[in-house]
Amino acid sequence: MNERIQPLEIQTYIKLAQKNDVISFAAGLPDLSVLPLSQLKEVYLQLAEESDRSFQYQSTSVHLKTKIQNIMAKKSVPCQLDEILIINGAQQGIFLTAHLWFREKASLLIEEFVYPGFLQVANLFNLNYLPIPSLFNEGIDLDYLETILKTKKTLPYLYIVCNGHNPQGITWNTQLRKELAALADRYNFIIIEDDPYGFLSFSDEEYLPMRSYTKNAIYISSFSKIISPALRTGWIVGDKEIIQKLEQLKDMNDLSVSNPNHLVVNRFLDSFSLPQVIEPQVKLYNKKLECMITALNEHMEIEFNYVKPQHGMFVWLEFPHINIERHKEYLFEKSKTLFIPGSAFAVDKSINKQAMRLNFTYPSCEEIQLGIKKLNDSIINLPAFSRRSPRIASIHRQELTVA
Repeated sequence: MNERIQPLEIQTYIKLAQKNDVISFAAGLPDLSVLPLSQLKEVYLQLAEESDRSFQYQSTSVHLKTKIQNIMAKKSVPCQLDEILIINGAQQGIFLTAHLWFREKASLLIEEFVYPGFLQVANLFNLNYLPIPSLFNEGIDLDYLETILKTKKTLPYLYIVCNGHNPQGITWNTQLRKELAALADRYNFIIIEDDPYGFLSFSDEEYLPMRSYTKNAIYISSFSKIISPALRTGWIVGDKEIIQKLEQLKDMNDLSVSNPNHLVVNRFLDSFSLPQVIEPQVKLYNKKLECMITALNEHMEIEFNYVKPQHGMFVWLEFPHINIERHKEYLFEKSKTLFIPGSAFAVDKSINKQAMRLNFTYPSCEEIQLGIKKLNDSIINLPAFSRRSPRIASIHRQELTVA
């Protein structure tokens, strides 16, 4: 078991990002300038003055559950309070669901590129991964998925990110979600939907959680990206019986909620509506996204494909003529610009070594412009690079951004 506990490759890049001379597109961090930090400080001080009980062992606030119940109702997922579990961040939700359901050497349906924090937990169980490819800018390949479902007797779980996929930035359209829900009902498997980016939407279209289409889905989310990552406040929505078991596992894991943090979130939501909090964030991130797309089109001198995200924090680039994995150290050293190579997210490490993930929410527009230019300069100066590699036409790149 010990050998299965491995550090995340992504953490290496995040540590490098602390250097002063580095521009970082690596970590999926919010911009602190649009987080409600001053309001949170006021709430902390109020709670500290009101009662020492905030710092004692306590069960989850019913008031916070009620607020989450209202949030889910607006997402067309009506639920009772006993169908909600408050957790210490969405990562704990992944940990708990894995320990409830995953069994040694069992098979797991999974997207071919996946959030590394999920893989780190799933690897504890020595699972047989069945990676499902994604159609570029669309989402999971349902025909491929159904082919596997028809040939395997027991495939009980599928882990997905539908909104602003990490790392590919894809948001699934409504029809794809409905068709996946129909497959889940037909073949009786459980969908584990992780939704850390659903609040950060750059689209006027509303996309609903999988649980709005099927009861064979659980939903994991958090306030980390919009209120504060450090508060570690998230939730799971599922059937009552499942939530009860997850709550028992949680008690074994940490004994109690992080009561001061959860009370702060609850009190904060008493005073501020989510739209009020999210609006300035989405406005700034959309501006930064446009800065990145403009910089790519202006400065990148080689062929690449990308998806313009409708949610989240990431742009996914694919370079048909460059092995990013092979040259990543050279590119870091020469450009002083950090990115995450696509292979860091691949279930099968032998595939797609020609991609990178770029974060656009944390760096400034000036850093985005400079970082993309420096990346381009380092790529075209690769010893193996040929200037004869065609530069993809701007009109073609734009077509790939249409959902």
